Amino acid sequence: MRIALGLLQLLLIIAVATPSHALKRYKKPPLLGRTVISGWMGATEPLGEFGQRSTFVDSHGSSTGGNHDTPGYHGMVELEHYFSPNVSLGVSYNQGRYNDIDLGDTLQTHTAAFGGFIRITTANTGAIHPFIKLGLSSMRVEFDSPEEFVRSNYQPAFDAGAGIILMLGRHLSINGSAVYTYGWTRDAYIAQADAIVGFDVSYWGAMAGVSLYFP
Repeated sequence: MRIALGLLQLLLIIAVATPSHALKRYKKPPLLGRTVISGWMGATEPLGEFGQRSTFVDSHGSSTGGNHDTPGYHGMVELEHYFSPNVSLGVSYNQGRYNDIDLGDTLQTHTAAFGGFIRITTANTGAIHPFIKLGLSSMRVEFDSPEEFVRSNYQPAFDAGAGIILMLGRHLSINGSAVYTYGWTRDAYIAQADAIVGFDVSYWGAMAGVSLYFP
C-alpha cells in the first residue's frame, strides 16, 4: 500500500512540475544541413586602374589604365553546403564583361574566376538571413575584338561582400548582395600575344540572385 501511495505521489509531482504546455519541440535551424545552388546577376563599377582612362589602347591592355566603361555586367553560379546553422562552405564561378571607354563593344574585356568561399549568416531562425561572404579564387582576363580573342593565365583574386537571404519557402529564396573584388592580374601572361595584361582587376557591384535548397 505504501509503495502504491509513493508512486502516486511521484506521478502527481511530475505532472505538476512539467505541464504539457511547458514542453518545447526541437526545431531544426532552417539552413543546417542544406545544400544550395544559386544563380546571380549584377552590375559593377570598375575601380582604380581597371576603370582608369588609358592613353594607349589595344587588345592587350595597357600599363596606364584599363580603359573600361561603366557599368560592367557579371553572372555567377554557386554551390554550397551549410555545415552549421550559420556557416556554409562553397565553390563559385563568376564571369564578367566590360566595354572599352573609346571603342565600345568592339573591344570587350572579360573576367573569369572560379574559387571557394565561406558564408556566415547572422540569424538561424525566421525567413530573413543577413550574411557576410569572403572568397578566394583564380582569375583570368580575356580580350575580345573583331581581330582576335586572347586570354591570360590565371592569377589570385579575392572578394568580400554582404547581403540578405529572403526565404520564400523551404526550397527557394531570393537574395541581394553588395560585393568588392580584387584580382592581381597585372602580370598575368597572354601566351597568344606574348604580352601581359598590364592592370589589376578591381570593382564593386550590386547583385541579385535566386537559390534552390536541398533536401
